[in-house]
Amino acid sequence: MTPKDRLVTVKEGEARDVVLHRMHEKRVEKALVVDDSFHLLGMITVKDFQKAERKPNACKDEQGRLRVGAAVGRRCR
Repeated sequence: MTPKDRLVTVKEGEARDVVLHRMHEKRVEKALVVDDSFHLLGMITVKDFQKAERKPNACKDEQGRLRVGAAVGRRCR
C-alpha cells in the first residue's frame, strides 16, 4: 500500500492549474480528492482535464452537473 505522505491529494474545489502542477511534479496521472479530514471524495485524472477542454459542455446541465440518463428497450410482441 502507498504511504499517506506519498499520495497526491487535492482539496475539493482546488484550482485546475494547482492540481495539474502537483500531478506534474510527482509525475502521476491521477490525484485523490479529499476533504479536511482526509476522507476520500473522488479521483481526478489528466484525461478528465483533457476531455473537459475538448468538450466543455458535454453531458452537463445548466448548473454544470453531470447529466445521467438511461434507456431501456422493449420488444413488442
